[in-house]
Amino acid sequence: MKFTKLTAMILAALLCAGMLVSCTSEKKNSTEDKETVVEEKEEKNTEEKSDDAETKNSENAEAESDSKKEEVKATEKVEEITEPEEVTEPETAVGDTITLGTYEQDGDLSNGTENIEWIVLKIKDGKALVTSQYALDCQPYNTERTNVTWENCTLRQWLNNDFYDTAFSESEKTLIQTTTLTNNDNIKYSIDGGNDTSDKVFVLSSNEINLFKTEEARKCQPTKYCDTDEVYTYQGNCRWWVRTPGFSAEAAAYVADYGAIANGGSYVEFIGITVRPAMWITLD
Repeated sequence: MKFTKLTAMILAALLCAGMLVSCTSEKKNSTEDKETVVEEKEEKNTEEKSDDAETKNSENAEAESDSKKEEVKATEKVEEITEPEEVTEPETAVGDTITLGTYEQDGDLSNGTENIEWIVLKIKDGKALVTSQYALDCQPYNTERTNVTWENCTLRQWLNNDFYDTAFSESEKTLIQTTTLTNNDNIKYSIDGGNDTSDKVFVLSSNEINLFKTEEARKCQPTKYCDTDEVYTYQGNCRWWVRTPGFSAEAAAYVADYGAIANGGSYVEFIGITVRPAMWITLD
């Protein structure tokens, strides 16, 4: 087949047209690629900005939270500093001395009665067994020599009537408990201690004396009012009655001036031995 000049021109024209189309297509694709790259960069920048904003917001939120916590802590600290401390009174303990009631003690009747001091010997169920710090009066165990126990002696009557009504106000009496007492026997001399009794005020038994841990602690001084000519004292200390019987049913035991228990005791009508009252009271 022979190509004419016209044919050659047509082929050249077609070839040019194809190259133009190809070039245009490549240019278009290149433009699209550039646009895609730009869009991706913009999206990335947007995402980064968004992440940065979220991070800043999170940091701001944490900073605000920390600030609020510090404010709360500061407030609590101020409250702790400004809140007054609670003051509590110390609880009563064995060996303590408390004051309850009044009785003549200094021997000067013109200035009225003086406060009675009591030593705490035992504490149980909100109550305390106490005995007077000093011997307050001089009374016989019984006004006449006869077979007698604590149940029917005159000292018991005096303590629960005369002394009780003289020493305590009506409000103070509400603190004094009626107590069932066990009146133990004198084992050494085989003397019966008698029936149990119910008393508000009493003197200690030979068993209860052991609540004093030493003989030194049992020593007792009389008040000036109590220290009459009849009262026997040695180095300022006196004898004081115990409600346990002595060597016979006509005698009662006592604590000697040097602190030991005189189990044999003395005849009940003897007036040279003092009275050291005891009682159970309710603790406030």
